[in-house]
Amino acid sequence: YNWFCSNDCANYVSQAMNAGGVPRDSSWKPGNLYWQKCSYMKNYFTNIKNWWDTSNYTNCNAGGIILLCKAGSTSPYHAMMVVGNDTVTHTYSAHTTDRLKQPFSSTYFGSDRVEYYRFSNVYPAH
Repeated sequence: YNWFCSNDCANYVSQAMNAGGVPRDSSWKPGNLYWQKCSYMKNYFTNIKNWWDTSNYTNCNAGGIILLCKAGSTSPYHAMMVVGNDTVTHTYSAHTTDRLKQPFSSTYFGSDRVEYYRFSNVYPAH
């Protein structure tokens, strides 16, 4: 995979989703904007494929996606993957600033607006 120095978060999340069974296609594949840019990824999985449903801190389980937006914006600038939620401890993994199973709370991301997504019952529902 290509590495996009200091802007690799969506690429990392795409690799993780693909490793988890989300199939590539002619639009969502390494090197494509839907694969490597947060706003394109959000549009692809919420509007084009309709595979992501909005969620919340409590219900976004492992395999879910966290997107960060600056206050007042709907365009995400950072993507992370939820890797654990046992109702007590929530953890995520991310790239750009490497994070592996990092604990977080509902207020962890500060003043940024947080969007939570999980895969819908369409595909690749687990």
